[in-house]
Amino acid sequence: LLTHERRLKLLRQIDLALQRIQQGEYGYCLETGDDIGIKRLLLNPVALYTVEVQEELELHSLQSSSSEN
Repeated sequence: LLTHERRLKLLRQIDLALQRIQQGEYGYCLETGDDIGIKRLLLNPVALYTVEVQEELELHSLQSSSSEN
């Protein structure tokens, strides 16, 4: 079941990436509009954020989850 959920999540991410390609928005950060960078996109073609923004989001998520405990 977990594997199935992961596959569905990946398929949704791929669909979103394809939509962004069609709209001419692929490769640009959703938060800042900055270029995500070819190296990052080669490693993670469904990336939505620059490394810096992704790190900030993860840090915020960690802080939120630790404050809930």
